[in-house]
Amino acid sequence: MAVSCVDTATGGAVLNEVIVDTDGGIFTVEASEGSTLPESLTCTTRIPETVDDDFCQTVTFDTSGTVDLALTDKFGSLILTSCAKEDGTGSNCYIDVSYTYTLKNVGSIFMDITEFIRTYQGIEEDLIDLVPDDANPLQVGDEVVLDPENKTIYACTDNTYVTSVFVEADPPGDVNCNDTQEYTFEVNFQEPCDVEVGVTCDSIDSQGQKTSCVDIVPPTSTQCSEVDGPVTELALEYSPSTCDVNGIFNGQESYECDDVVTCVRGASDKVTIRCVDEIDSSVVVVNDVFSDGDLVILNNNGAALPSSVECIVSKNSDGVDTCESQSFKFNPSGEEDLKLNDEFGALKMKGCDSTNGVIVTCLEDVIYNYTVSNDGTTMLNITIFERNCSGDLKDWIPFLSEDEKSLGIGESVSKQDEDTIDTCSVQKIEKSVIVQAVSEDGSICNDREELGLEFTTDSPTPSPTV
Repeated sequence: MAVSCVDTATGGAVLNEVIVDTDGGIFTVEASEGSTLPESLTCTTRIPETVDDDFCQTVTFDTSGTVDLALTDKFGSLILTSCAKEDGTGSNCYIDVSYTYTLKNVGSIFMDITEFIRTYQGIEEDLIDLVPDDANPLQVGDEVVLDPENKTIYACTDNTYVTSVFVEADPPGDVNCNDTQEYTFEVNFQEPCDVEVGVTCDSIDSQGQKTSCVDIVPPTSTQCSEVDGPVTELALEYSPSTCDVNGIFNGQESYECDDVVTCVRGASDKVTIRCVDEIDSSVVVVNDVFSDGDLVILNNNGAALPSSVECIVSKNSDGVDTCESQSFKFNPSGEEDLKLNDEFGALKMKGCDSTNGVIVTCLEDVIYNYTVSNDGTTMLNITIFERNCSGDLKDWIPFLSEDEKSLGIGESVSKQDEDTIDTCSVQKIEKSVIVQAVSEDGSICNDREELGLEFTTDSPTPSPTV
């Protein structure tokens, strides 16, 4: 294979064409003395001496040092295996190692060494010529250290190197004797600039026990009307919807709902929701301002909820109720049919609590944990740390102290998000987190992790998938 490289900007030759092995051949691109490589190189590989002198590939890559450039980076069919800087520092995937073999006569008589075979990575070679003549035969108690055998290993990938030797000697008037020895070492490649990010999601119960979000089991019982004891609290989700015709989305005969079509929504998307005991209007179970998606909590200071409440939904603009847009009545006590995902006007049932503490709910409070770790071999400084939750972006950098941004080898830093998951609705929750770090020599490394939770049906029975 023939390889040549030019300055991308000027077209000037940086590497005149050289011939290298098709698979694993090494070539070096060097700047002229006193200068540096151009900001960008364009290298061409071709097959020489073919009918059409075929061009195989042309690749262009940045060599300015201002963007991430690391060992094992691939540019087409080319792989970066070493680099050097003006100050003499650099990195190299190829490392020279030296094997030293020692032979010793531990017998009681001198002997001629007749065989010395070395097997390296499965390839056998006769090295008897390394045994010096003046040490063969080998006298009793003597030993000889053979000239070192040099090898070059590729250290930029995980590998195991196995070398074994076999020696046979022939003492006079006796049977042959032999010995074998094996030497093994492993290379575990580790990038100097290596940052890792992980994201986990856990639900934590009232006793502090963690459950992975992928193991969350939605409620198997949906009925708040079947809990043992009167209902003391309801959690309902507000969404700006109109009344249900004939109460299709709940099973209560006493349910009534009316929309006021003349009330036009203003600039604000907020509403005031006020629910009172229909018989005793002094018993107010909720009276507050809400936005789309907010939870509306109905409670009666720990006592049982009334058997009928009347709710008024009013448009709200800068804290002022502009007009009534919806009114409805329903039974929150549990005496009538009352189950998760029932809809009452603009409210949708998400949970209930009873006087004996039995809770039926779609809602799981969860904690997302994001951890950045320095898995490299040099100090790292975090420059980007961002979370994306289904399009909702959060930059964690402003929440990191200077000490937290600087990670020593093996160190990590974590940040957390709290959220509430509705396990009774069809939804897909997607979270991703990206991190970028800069090492002491200016190298850039980055990582990305994703977490997905999916609830596939409105029925609150299946577990989420990931």
